[in-house]
Amino acid sequence: MLLQKNVCLYLFVSSFLTLLTTTLPSPNVSILQLLVSVPSTLRTEISLHIGQDMVSRVHAFFNKPLEVIVAICSALQPQVFFAGDCVIRAGDLGEYMFLVQRGHIVAYDIDGQIISTYGPGEHFGAEALGSRHPARFSYISVSTSNILALDVNSASAILASHSKATGSKGGVGDF
Repeated sequence: MLLQKNVCLYLFVSSFLTLLTTTLPSPNVSILQLLVSVPSTLRTEISLHIGQDMVSRVHAFFNKPLEVIVAICSALQPQVFFAGDCVIRAGDLGEYMFLVQRGHIVAYDIDGQIISTYGPGEHFGAEALGSRHPARFSYISVSTSNILALDVNSASAILASHSKATGSKGGVGDF
Protein backbone atom coordinates (compact mmCIF):
# COMPACT_ATOMS: atom_id res chain seq x y z
CA MET A 1 0.00 0.00 0.00
CA LEU A 2 2.85 2.39 0.85
CA LEU A 3 4.56 1.70 -2.48
CA GLN A 4 1.27 2.32 -4.29
CA LYS A 5 0.90 5.70 -2.56
CA ASN A 6 4.51 6.56 -3.34
CA VAL A 7 4.07 5.58 -6.99
CA CYS A 8 0.97 7.77 -7.18
CA LEU A 9 2.98 10.62 -5.69
CA TYR A 10 5.77 9.96 -8.17
CA LEU A 11 3.31 10.05 -11.09
CA PHE A 12 1.93 13.34 -9.81
CA VAL A 13 5.41 14.82 -9.36
CA SER A 14 6.53 13.51 -12.75
CA SER A 15 3.49 14.99 -14.48
CA PHE A 16 3.99 18.28 -12.66
CA LEU A 17 7.67 18.40 -13.60
CA THR A 18 6.88 17.60 -17.23
CA LEU A 19 4.37 20.43 -17.33
CA LEU A 20 6.78 22.75 -15.54
CA THR A 21 9.81 21.93 -17.70
CA THR A 22 7.87 22.44 -20.93
CA THR A 23 6.72 25.89 -19.86
CA LEU A 24 9.83 27.28 -18.12
CA PRO A 25 12.09 29.52 -20.20
CA SER A 26 15.28 28.47 -18.38
CA PRO A 27 17.40 26.21 -20.63
CA ASN A 28 18.79 23.92 -17.92
CA VAL A 29 16.37 23.52 -15.02
CA SER A 30 17.60 21.32 -12.18
CA ILE A 31 14.75 19.11 -11.05
CA LEU A 32 16.65 18.61 -7.80
CA GLN A 33 16.07 22.27 -7.02
CA LEU A 34 12.34 21.69 -7.40
CA LEU A 35 12.30 18.64 -5.14
CA VAL A 36 14.28 19.96 -2.17
CA SER A 37 11.25 19.77 0.09
CA VAL A 38 10.63 16.06 -0.60
CA PRO A 39 11.85 13.90 2.32
CA SER A 40 15.12 12.12 1.57
CA THR A 41 13.64 8.64 2.06
CA LEU A 42 10.97 9.36 -0.54
CA ARG A 43 13.56 10.91 -2.89
CA THR A 44 15.62 7.71 -2.59
CA GLU A 45 12.57 5.55 -3.29
CA ILE A 46 11.59 7.69 -6.28
CA SER A 47 15.18 7.63 -7.59
CA LEU A 48 15.26 3.86 -7.30
CA HIS A 49 11.89 3.53 -9.00
CA ILE A 50 12.95 5.84 -11.83
CA GLY A 51 16.49 4.63 -12.38
CA GLN A 52 16.76 0.96 -11.41
CA ASP A 53 15.80 -0.51 -14.77
CA MET A 54 17.97 1.92 -16.75
CA VAL A 55 20.97 1.58 -14.44
CA SER A 56 20.76 -2.22 -14.57
CA ARG A 57 21.18 -2.07 -18.39
CA VAL A 58 24.54 -0.26 -18.16
CA HIS A 59 27.40 -2.71 -18.72
CA ALA A 60 29.38 -1.44 -15.72
CA PHE A 61 26.48 -2.33 -13.42
CA PHE A 62 25.54 -5.78 -14.82
CA ASN A 63 25.30 -8.36 -12.05
CA LYS A 64 25.90 -5.79 -9.32
CA PRO A 65 23.99 -6.40 -6.09
CA LEU A 66 20.86 -4.40 -5.32
CA GLU A 67 22.66 -2.21 -2.75
CA VAL A 68 25.04 -0.97 -5.48
CA ILE A 69 22.14 -0.27 -7.86
CA VAL A 70 20.30 1.58 -5.06
CA ALA A 71 23.41 3.67 -4.32
CA ILE A 72 23.89 4.48 -8.01
CA CYS A 73 20.20 5.44 -8.37
CA SER A 74 20.49 7.69 -5.33
CA ALA A 75 23.49 9.44 -6.91
CA LEU A 76 21.67 10.20 -10.17
CA GLN A 77 21.16 13.90 -10.77
CA PRO A 78 18.02 14.75 -12.77
CA GLN A 79 18.54 17.40 -15.41
CA VAL A 80 16.39 18.91 -18.15
CA PHE A 81 17.70 20.00 -21.54
CA PHE A 82 15.69 21.77 -24.22
CA ALA A 83 15.96 21.41 -27.99
CA GLY A 84 19.35 22.73 -29.08
CA ASP A 85 21.00 22.47 -25.65
CA CYS A 86 24.45 20.88 -25.60
CA VAL A 87 24.73 18.06 -23.06
CA ILE A 88 28.37 17.19 -23.83
CA ARG A 89 30.65 19.20 -26.10
CA ALA A 90 33.36 17.38 -28.08
CA GLY A 91 36.63 17.90 -26.24
CA ASP A 92 35.09 18.14 -22.76
CA LEU A 93 36.47 15.71 -20.19
CA GLY A 94 34.15 12.80 -19.50
CA GLU A 95 32.86 13.46 -16.03
CA TYR A 96 29.32 12.12 -16.39
CA MET A 97 27.34 9.25 -17.76
CA PHE A 98 23.81 10.16 -18.86
CA LEU A 99 20.62 8.10 -18.90
CA VAL A 100 17.77 9.35 -21.08
CA GLN A 101 14.39 9.25 -19.38
CA ARG A 102 12.43 11.29 -21.89
CA GLY A 103 13.34 13.05 -25.13
CA HIS A 104 16.13 12.46 -27.62
CA ILE A 105 19.83 13.24 -27.76
CA VAL A 106 21.88 13.15 -30.96
CA ALA A 107 25.66 12.57 -31.06
CA TYR A 108 27.53 14.53 -33.74
CA ASP A 109 31.14 14.18 -34.83
CA ILE A 110 33.38 17.22 -35.37
CA ASP A 111 32.19 17.43 -39.00
CA GLY A 112 28.55 17.66 -37.90
CA GLN A 113 27.67 14.15 -39.05
CA ILE A 114 25.14 12.25 -36.94
CA ILE A 115 26.83 9.35 -35.18
CA SER A 116 23.97 8.06 -33.04
CA THR A 117 20.64 8.95 -31.50
CA TYR A 118 19.68 8.14 -27.91
CA GLY A 119 16.12 7.91 -26.65
CA PRO A 120 14.26 6.86 -23.51
CA GLY A 121 15.95 4.01 -21.66
CA GLU A 122 19.30 4.49 -23.40
CA HIS A 123 22.54 5.88 -22.02
CA PHE A 124 25.63 7.66 -23.30
CA GLY A 125 28.92 8.89 -21.88
CA ALA A 126 29.72 5.69 -19.94
CA GLU A 127 32.98 5.17 -21.84
CA ALA A 128 34.27 8.53 -20.62
CA LEU A 129 33.83 7.60 -16.96
CA GLY A 130 36.60 5.05 -17.01
CA SER A 131 39.02 6.90 -19.23
CA ARG A 132 38.48 10.56 -18.30
CA HIS A 133 39.51 11.34 -21.91
CA PRO A 134 37.96 14.20 -23.84
CA ALA A 135 34.63 13.37 -25.49
CA ARG A 136 34.95 12.54 -29.19
CA PHE A 137 31.43 13.71 -30.01
CA SER A 138 29.04 16.50 -29.13
CA TYR A 139 25.68 15.42 -27.71
CA ILE A 140 22.79 17.77 -28.43
CA SER A 141 19.22 17.55 -27.16
CA VAL A 142 16.78 17.63 -30.09
CA SER A 143 13.69 17.90 -27.89
CA THR A 144 12.87 18.62 -24.27
CA SER A 145 14.84 15.83 -22.62
CA ASN A 146 14.82 14.56 -19.05
CA ILE A 147 18.25 13.14 -18.32
CA LEU A 148 19.72 11.41 -15.28
CA ALA A 149 23.41 12.27 -14.82
CA LEU A 150 25.89 10.15 -12.84
CA ASP A 151 29.22 11.78 -12.04
CA VAL A 152 32.46 9.81 -12.10
CA ASN A 153 33.35 10.62 -8.48
CA SER A 154 30.08 9.24 -7.12
CA ALA A 155 30.22 6.14 -9.31
CA SER A 156 33.85 5.50 -8.38
CA ALA A 157 33.17 5.88 -4.65
CA ILE A 158 30.16 3.54 -4.80
CA LEU A 159 32.01 0.85 -6.73
CA ALA A 160 35.13 1.19 -4.56
CA SER A 161 33.05 0.92 -1.39
CA HIS A 162 31.32 -2.20 -2.70
CA SER A 163 34.66 -3.69 -3.77
CA LYS A 164 36.21 -3.00 -0.37
CA ALA A 165 33.25 -4.63 1.39
CA THR A 166 33.33 -7.73 -0.83
CA GLY A 167 37.08 -7.96 -1.42
CA SER A 168 36.61 -7.76 -5.19
CA LYS A 169 38.15 -5.41 -7.72
CA GLY A 170 36.22 -2.24 -8.41
CA GLY A 171 36.28 1.45 -9.05
CA VAL A 172 36.26 3.67 -12.09
CA GLY A 173 38.16 1.12 -14.14
CA ASP A 174 35.08 -1.08 -14.10
CA PHE A 175 33.44 1.27 -16.56
